[in-house]
Amino acid sequence: VMSGPISETQTNRWGLGDESISRLRLWGLFTANYLIDKPVAIISTFVMVIVFLGWIEIRYGTMAAVATWFTGTWVATVVAAIIWWPFALLGIAQPLADVAIPEVGSSAATWTALGVVLGWPGKWSRGSLVAGLASTTFLTALLIDHRTFTSVEHLVAFAFGMLVVAPMLAGCARPVYLDPAFAARFLVGLSGVTALLTAVSVGGTGWPVMVIAGVALVILGVWPISPIPTLALLAVGGVASVLATPNPATIVVFLGAAAILVWPDIFDRDILRGAS
Repeated sequence: VMSGPISETQTNRWGLGDESISRLRLWGLFTANYLIDKPVAIISTFVMVIVFLGWIEIRYGTMAAVATWFTGTWVATVVAAIIWWPFALLGIAQPLADVAIPEVGSSAATWTALGVVLGWPGKWSRGSLVAGLASTTFLTALLIDHRTFTSVEHLVAFAFGMLVVAPMLAGCARPVYLDPAFAARFLVGLSGVTALLTAVSVGGTGWPVMVIAGVALVILGVWPISPIPTLALLAVGGVASVLATPNPATIVVFLGAAAILVWPDIFDRDILRGAS
């Protein structure tokens, strides 16, 4: 647990970058994923690991989850560098040496996990298709807006999980017996917990709104009511989160909870019950 912001020295020593390889600090290949530099990143990582990496472990096994976690980070960094390099040569982007600095965090790993969950061998149900398109649009919008190396890594990681890792894991799939209704309620409740954690850790003038929305989602997760009031509350919570905090992770969680209710087949019933 860090008592304050992560220093540049800590990032250089424990993060992942080109110097990690050139100076043989190979432990950065593993330690970078566990050094997270801001509260909102901890919250979004917490949610995505529980939901998406947890699903991979249930569906494909522990080794598959571990492999997804680390290869997602490594491949995203390498491929993003390859994509960035020609744009840097043309003067459109900053030099690669200036942007591919040692990094920390596990966002690339978690985006890879999301890609695996939404990609093959699962059937492209209406929900998974919408979620996949929404995730791609979100990551592309961040790339266009921020134009950072990290944004490229995230988009590459998501595509890698969906188009490469998921097909490779097809032969490892095993039956899963999980009630879709429970999965939906769990995700809605988890969205509420995330909102509460954001209110506590981030604070700001919008914290009362986040607390109210978080409590409402937790109640909905424990005791679901009819769809119309549920969606109305989620819509209000989503709009409020946009106005109250600049944290995109929280907004995505709210929208994800809404998607679970609007398109409940995002976790396809046949897949959840292990049918082929």
